[in-house]
Amino acid sequence: MGVVTQGRAPGEIMECSNKIKNRKAFLEKLEGLKCLKLPLGEYAITGSGPMAVRGLREANDIDVVVKKTLWLELLKRFVPYDSKHMKIGNIEIWGDFLNLTERIDDVIDSAEPLAGYPFVTLQDTLSWKKFLNREKDQKDIKMIEETLSLFPGIYTEKPMNFSPALVSVACYMTSGNKMLFLQKAEGQWSAEKWGIPCGKIEEEELSEAMAREVLEETGVKIDKDSLKYTGYFYIVSLERLQYIFHTFSYQLHRDVPVMLSDEHRAFKWVSYEEAHCLNLIPFQKEVLVYQKQKLRLAGTAGGIGEPLMKSMEQKIIDWVQTNPKIKALLLVGSRAQQNMVDELSDYDVSVFTDSISSIINEDQWLNQFGKVWICVHEHKEWEGQSFPTRLVIFEGGIKVDFSFWPTDLLKRWNQGAPMPDDLMAGFNILVDKEKLTQNLPKHPKPLTSKPTQQMFDTVIQEFWFEAYHVSKYLKRNDLWSALFRMGLLRDHFLLKMIEWNEQARSNWTVLLHPNGKNLHSWVCPETREAVQHVFAHFDQTDCWDALKHAINLFRRSAAETAAMCGFTLSELDQTMTEYIFKRMQNGL
Repeated sequence: MGVVTQGRAPGEIMECSNKIKNRKAFLEKLEGLKCLKLPLGEYAITGSGPMAVRGLREANDIDVVVKKTLWLELLKRFVPYDSKHMKIGNIEIWGDFLNLTERIDDVIDSAEPLAGYPFVTLQDTLSWKKFLNREKDQKDIKMIEETLSLFPGIYTEKPMNFSPALVSVACYMTSGNKMLFLQKAEGQWSAEKWGIPCGKIEEEELSEAMAREVLEETGVKIDKDSLKYTGYFYIVSLERLQYIFHTFSYQLHRDVPVMLSDEHRAFKWVSYEEAHCLNLIPFQKEVLVYQKQKLRLAGTAGGIGEPLMKSMEQKIIDWVQTNPKIKALLLVGSRAQQNMVDELSDYDVSVFTDSISSIINEDQWLNQFGKVWICVHEHKEWEGQSFPTRLVIFEGGIKVDFSFWPTDLLKRWNQGAPMPDDLMAGFNILVDKEKLTQNLPKHPKPLTSKPTQQMFDTVIQEFWFEAYHVSKYLKRNDLWSALFRMGLLRDHFLLKMIEWNEQARSNWTVLLHPNGKNLHSWVCPETREAVQHVFAHFDQTDCWDALKHAINLFRRSAAETAAMCGFTLSELDQTMTEYIFKRMQNGL
């Protein structure tokens, strides 16, 4: 986390970017739309609006697409410009909007709420821009694709292509061991959900903005100089809105009266554990999880108390520090890579000891971390040896994967021997009692290698083998068997070809997560669009359609990969495609 002095954020964050200006200007134009009082669920803002609300570009007019029933109702109130749309000031209302017409209800039903208005999704906006394929749309297409490439979540390091459309502040107001949470009123963004006092920043200092928001939302006047700054996050919302989220903590007396604004309907003083049971505003739970080591509440006897709750990571560190048999502890996986924080992220830890058997002989040692819901005993294979793991889900849904390794492996890795893939992807040294990790590579390079022609051919053979069986079972209308085979085809062979295709594009320098994890964040836009159609319902027609899309995606990925790797494609590709597509035509 960055260091902030005198209540100001680093310059790159406080800078009033074009995106912030674009969004602010567009929101001002939306005031006219509010006066029309269009019913929610019957309309959505389209055109360049979905880009402007995210600050991606300016928008001079507001294009609104409406369902047929609302269009007919509006015809009674306003004179149409032509048979397809009407103009009301800077607002253009469409009952027939280019290529959206045939599925206009679906587009509106899937609209995303932003700034209190429904917007056509970025994915639908991208499809519309590509359909028009005008020269002036090419820049928009590129910006949308870059925006969609950012995976929703909380980042502690600034992601590539991140550019905020707004800056917000939030405050953990505490009294004793309780925090103040407010419930959003009906009709507000995130209605009925709970969150801490927060709001977007104008042009004042962070501390001034925070004091203003607290006063507006709670009626409590606080001393801005007593606010404790606890850090900031880069957030990409589920709707791909990018913003900076600054957090503060403030101690007060519980008997201070709370007077809610119209924006909220209720308030509660809750403990950390109770806060996790609330229906929280998106990403506030994740921020709370990350902040729990920083958030300090008033303790007894007038002193500053301990953190409200030890993090799981700290509990594991304490266990290692007090166990003389354990020499080192490394954090691996997504939490070690420090690019996303998510309440559902596992804790993946590698424990190094010469007494593995005595430590894991029984499972009682796990109870010190919390109540165990599930514990699975597995093994991890590495260079012909098997090493024990314990995959544990604790009460509250916190999952920890413990991997146990002998300490002599650290000595070999210090001398340059290859490490397991999860360590090559990045690690944090949490405990090192005997300096066993001091020569480990600080920034290990992923171990990826180009497949051979034989490996490439084998995946192609296996894919078509499964595709043949899927088509056979679909012909018989044996949907369970067809979907079982479809899962094998998709999860093993289609995925492998997609991975090779993406790695070939990066010249085999990128190590991808297993099992397609976060696939939408690392595949190209064409693949991201195509994979949405390779999953089927329990329906024969839908299964045929998913198979067709899977085949088309596999063939494209294989052809591109072969070209980049200098491989040859066998005639099997064309032969099996013709055979299965012919069966498909006769199978419905």
